[in-house]
Amino acid sequence: MATFFRLLLGYMWDGFHSQERLKAEIITLRHQLNILHRMAPKRLRLSGGGRALFVWLYRRSRWKTFLGNHADGSASVDFLIVPTLAFERLFVLVILGLGRRRLLWIGVTTNPTAEWPAGQITEAFPWDTVPGFLIRDNDGAYGKSFTRRLRAMGSRDRPIAPRSPWQNGYVERSIGSISRECLDHVFIWGEAHFGMS
Repeated sequence: MATFFRLLLGYMWDGFHSQERLKAEIITLRHQLNILHRMAPKRLRLSGGGRALFVWLYRRSRWKTFLGNHADGSASVDFLIVPTLAFERLFVLVILGLGRRRLLWIGVTTNPTAEWPAGQITEAFPWDTVPGFLIRDNDGAYGKSFTRRLRAMGSRDRPIAPRSPWQNGYVERSIGSISRECLDHVFIWGEAHFGMS
């Protein structure tokens, strides 16, 4: 009988002891995880296999399907920054139609307020030509007035995922072409000169 009580007491002690040991192990592992998070680089560096996986996922992605299904009724918008000879920065709003990859609108300003892109959208699209979807990045220049204006015009705002410029690739490529083929060969004096170029 004494052996039975000793075994029962030992079993209960092991149960209590293992729970305490488990709690200590969890605390230690959490601490190690916090240290690793602080030491990890901000930007993830992928190996060749990881990149290949993401390329494969991109080619099979829902975003590519969305663009294929809605290209004719969609437009894409992004900003281009142009330095001038007077050491100013011009902010250029570029709007591209995705159906035929046609440049629809270019607006220029030295001071883009939150209302300025909304006004440019109104000028770019008369009421009968409003795209069903407008794809844009998560730039802070697009404020609530911009999204309200789009909604009022009957268009849907489609911001891309953070750090995913490939989702807005057509307008990004167009901006690169404008920079390389036009702006690299001309000195821009200011806002009025850019409008004449």
